[in-house]
Amino acid sequence: MNVSSFNSSNKQRSRRAFTLVEIMTVVVIIGLLVALALPAFSFVRERTIANRVGSDLRTFANGFEIYGAENGGFPDDLGPGVLPNEMRGYINENVFESETPAGGRYDWDNGQFGYRAGVSVWNPTVDDDVMLKLDRAIDDGVLSSGIFRSRAGGFIYIIEF
Repeated sequence: MNVSSFNSSNKQRSRRAFTLVEIMTVVVIIGLLVALALPAFSFVRERTIANRVGSDLRTFANGFEIYGAENGGFPDDLGPGVLPNEMRGYINENVFESETPAGGRYDWDNGQFGYRAGVSVWNPTVDDDVMLKLDRAIDDGVLSSGIFRSRAGGFIYIIEF
């Protein structure tokens, strides 16, 4: 093996590899793309949570309203995450008794917080911005008025004032 063939094969090998500058450029570009995409993913995640909780609250409220119309009143208040037995068949108990998409538990409120009836999200773990997005989607966009409001320890979807 002569020296010139050894040097020419080394040159060919080194030309096939990426340089450190090229690798660092790719890493920086990927980092920038991730930094730009994260806020969009966060927005979509918050919007999805708000939509899911809103859908659940409307479904539960509808079930309690039907029960109230058929029975002349609402079931007793039991506590967070506990669906009154009378409501089985009106509401999917697995969804009501599970953790909400916003964290915490759903809560049937009869005669609580100054309202006749409502369904609450008790002790949510998301920040208030997510619940404000929900309020904008189903109500007036103000958490101190309308049918969806802040309450002690969470938020309430008011069925009857």
